[in-house]
Amino acid sequence: MAPDFEFFRYARLDENALSAIFAEMLRPEGSHGQGQTFLRLFLETVGLDTLSPPPAVDVETESQANGQRRIDIVVRADKFVIVIENKPWAWDQDDQLRDYAAFVRSLPGVGENWWMVYLSNREPEERSLPAHERKVMVEDGHLVEVDFRQVAAWVEACAKETRALRVRVFLEELGKFVRHDINGELQLNEDEEVKKVALASSESIESTMALTRAMSGVRIELLRQLRDGIHEQIKRREQGVQLVWETAALESFKRGAGFGFKLHDDQDIQLRFQFERSGLNGFSWGFRRDDESTMSDPTRWENISRTMSRHAGGGKASPWWPWYSDVPDSRFDASYRDWEWSPKPWVDIHSGSLARRLVECALEVYSVFDIALLRPGWGRMVIG
Repeated sequence: MAPDFEFFRYARLDENALSAIFAEMLRPEGSHGQGQTFLRLFLETVGLDTLSPPPAVDVETESQANGQRRIDIVVRADKFVIVIENKPWAWDQDDQLRDYAAFVRSLPGVGENWWMVYLSNREPEERSLPAHERKVMVEDGHLVEVDFRQVAAWVEACAKETRALRVRVFLEELGKFVRHDINGELQLNEDEEVKKVALASSESIESTMALTRAMSGVRIELLRQLRDGIHEQIKRREQGVQLVWETAALESFKRGAGFGFKLHDDQDIQLRFQFERSGLNGFSWGFRRDDESTMSDPTRWENISRTMSRHAGGGKASPWWPWYSDVPDSRFDASYRDWEWSPKPWVDIHSGSLARRLVECALEVYSVFDIALLRPGWGRMVIG
């Protein structure tokens, strides 16, 4: 039987790949061969079931908007337009949803027949769409917020209505991936086994509750083990790399908490590992400027991004990060994405393997850089 086997654990599935899969599902002429079924089920899932899928539908990915922006998925029909922003892990960018809304409103002939579907387990951020604008768009029905439990339900509904065996198996695996790797749900057999043990007796219930209360302390102690393990690995290698550790933020599990590595004290851009969500969730890594005093220079950002892309593969960029990668990626699989739910990072901390892996990563990455690029005055150094 193999109920624990998941195909997508062995395939690199980032946000772009996930958007490409969703877009293909929404295409009536897509390779799935199910016609309008998946699009119809999607409209029902997001509460737009009054829209009847027309004969002609165009579905695009990475559709350009307002010059700089790229919308994950755009569904265009004669009588309506739906833009879909897929956010299983990443955070919003400044004015991102506001710009998308302005773009779709400006399309000729759209009028009021447009909708923006926001796929995320979080609410849109204030910096992406101000609260008062979000309120108006929700009340007018133009903004539809959908979490990934609903996405999983849509994928599973599609699987049930699929006649082609290959497509049905693919969708069943995709549904498991969404529930397990995005939503952090336990596999059904794991969940049932844990409940069975916890409810076995009064003593086991007491033990379970005591363990639950102690978990924050256990995580803090393991974080300290990680810090000390990194220091030990650096000492063994006799390398000049320095650990930058945010004790207060990490031990309170705050959003944006993290740690980094520097080669020089005066670096204003450092290699950083950060949790984008509270609870030590949303693990990502890359090069990040220290504070607002470091300007986000396009040429400098491009040089850093080019170097990292050659070394570590394609990443993303933002005003704070010249290059960053959301987990899962080539270095960290999906079990590292959300530490609140996954045992893998904690087991690797306890064994010492994560400290070793992080230091090796830091030394390897810094070895491909001209360190002048990461220090203040880099432009003068390059010109000189």
